[in-house]
Amino acid sequence: MFDLAREDHQIALQRFALVAQEEKQFSRWRSGRGDTSQSGNWENFRWATLDGEPVLLSSSYILHTLLGPAERSVLPSKLFFYYVSTTRPPRGTKPLSQRRFEQLVVVLAQHPDDSEISAICGDKEEELPVTPSNEKKRTQALLRWEVLRTPQ
Repeated sequence: MFDLAREDHQIALQRFALVAQEEKQFSRWRSGRGDTSQSGNWENFRWATLDGEPVLLSSSYILHTLLGPAERSVLPSKLFFYYVSTTRPPRGTKPLSQRRFEQLVVVLAQHPDDSEISAICGDKEEELPVTPSNEKKRTQALLRWEVLRTPQ
């Protein structure tokens, strides 16, 4: 469960939504498999509730509505969902140790900057121009994501 009143939960949810967006794009455009989503939207979220009420959850809804500019007088506070990853771990992958899990939590709690987000998101409308600086940012962003995914 995510408590949207807590900044660390908001940051973790933002990162989670970015991973979900990446998996959605891969499943839809490159995997060759059909849509396995619960709602026909290629998303991997299941049984989502917002303050106890059912909600159709998507990575875009999380990034642009729940974590976007607040225009409502009453902000939602509790988000609960199941997530079914479509990414399989490499053969022989072992579970995370407690130490590695704690390191992962620290990395997830760091707020991603806009260049990192745009370097990873495959469905951004405009691409960053190819410059040495932007290429370096993209490489750093991809390496950071690889750290999150590589078991140690």
